[in-house]
Amino acid sequence: MESSDETSDPQPTEPRTVLSPLMIAAGLRAAASEMSSSQDREGLIKLADALQTGASVDGALAKTPGLPADLQQIVLAGTQTGRLPQLLEEYLSTNRQSRTLWKSFYFSLLYPTVVLLFATITVSLFLALIVPQFKEIFFDFGVELPLLTKVIIQSADVANKVWLPMFFVFVCFVVLFLVRKAIPFAAFRARLFHLLPWIGTAQAMAAASEFCSRLAVLVECRMPLDEAMQIVSQTVHDPYMSEVTDKFSNQLRSGSPPEEVARDLPGLPHFLRNAFRWSNDPETFAEGLRSLAIVYSSQARVSAGRLIIVTEPVVFVGVALVTGTVVVGMFLPLIQLINLLS
Repeated sequence: MESSDETSDPQPTEPRTVLSPLMIAAGLRAAASEMSSSQDREGLIKLADALQTGASVDGALAKTPGLPADLQQIVLAGTQTGRLPQLLEEYLSTNRQSRTLWKSFYFSLLYPTVVLLFATITVSLFLALIVPQFKEIFFDFGVELPLLTKVIIQSADVANKVWLPMFFVFVCFVVLFLVRKAIPFAAFRARLFHLLPWIGTAQAMAAASEFCSRLAVLVECRMPLDEAMQIVSQTVHDPYMSEVTDKFSNQLRSGSPPEEVARDLPGLPHFLRNAFRWSNDPETFAEGLRSLAIVYSSQARVSAGRLIIVTEPVVFVGVALVTGTVVVGMFLPLIQLINLLS
């Protein structure tokens, strides 16, 4: 008869994988080959070289300045937990997704800009080169001009006078765009941009997706949330999201609970407020953040796609209408002239 005092054996725990310096260096070199940034790639190779010479991970990181803060924390957490390959793969996947998302966003911004620029140049050349020739013919023959033709000729005269200042303004806008990171109030400008229909929504959603995906990797590393938020604020592309994340981190350091900060922090996008209800469970929190990143990424692509779908037909119809109106306005006096000569 079995004894009732018999107890079951304790559940065996999974042993932590201990990575040797050579294994860590090999993993870092493999990750470096997939890095898009040449600076990050060179940094990981230097880090691997330092580890192969016998340096500790902390010492090697200290000798390798320039690595992103989140990548440094992933290397530290990965070597401490034995999960460096998995965490590096998560980091690379996050970087690829973020890079692809921002490329699609910038393309959606560039495409309508190029189309509008092409349309403006086409109409301007038509007014500057074609209309003046017709104007000389009309004045030489003393043809009475319809109102539409007079308006077109006056518009062409104005265009010929202001094209140089307008070109200068356009060049200034291009220069400002190229040096936008050096211009003050980047977060305020990004916030205003978020308010624009479609394209602003696309940038806001792309920023939220990057925020969630980068925070998920650091949460999986079991970093304290205030430190993770501080690192995310340094690595996200969107200036407004960076500023809000930095404020969030400061509130956490003052002792406020994450859910309370998410609920009360001014400026935090409303669609991110509920994400922090799982913050006490790192595994669930990280999984929830990844799911949100996928959702926001899809919403960003949809919003950007709408802009492309709407811009192309509107611009081409507009160019066709303007060109057609100019052609009609120029040919009306010609028809009168032909009738007089006949």
